[in-house]
Amino acid sequence: LARRSLSSWQSSGHILLMDAVREGTDERCDPRAVPQWMYDETRAWAVVPLVHFGRLTGIAVLARPPIKRELDWEDLDMVRVVGRQLASYLAEASSQQALTENRQFEQFNRRFAFVMHDIKNLVSQLSILSRNAEKHAANPEFQADMVETIKSSVDKMNDLLKRLSQHSQTRNAQIEPLDIEKTV
Repeated sequence: LARRSLSSWQSSGHILLMDAVREGTDERCDPRAVPQWMYDETRAWAVVPLVHFGRLTGIAVLARPPIKRELDWEDLDMVRVVGRQLASYLAEASSQQALTENRQFEQFNRRFAFVMHDIKNLVSQLSILSRNAEKHAANPEFQADMVETIKSSVDKMNDLLKRLSQHSQTRNAQIEPLDIEKTV
């Protein structure tokens, strides 16, 4: 929809009655702002702006009812209130989604911090080992300790990889259908 129509919808909450728009008798609507599919869809009866705190969050297109009737001012007021309530629910759902994503991001950051900590410890351990290898490579006690340290580091890296791969497997688990009637 055109910007003019959007700003008008945000401020007025004007509900488009598609029969009036099609006939060109809706004086508050710029007909160029209405997408062609709304003109073509004969079931499109009314278009309700979903306004939340002065911001257009979406539109609801109501289908033509089976019984022909005109909307009076009381109907329009009720539909406008329902549109605002729906906009509020959509805003709440959007906020909840953002909060969920934020929590997932924080959880990822914590996990990544643990992974980085484990990797830094392993790198530190192997760095010390490589520096000492230059000085003590001929010492049999050092060689035995070096083999044990390398085995331990490899085991720790394998454990880390296993934990990471288990985490990715649980994220890619199959989604299964749920019978809603059985949950009620």
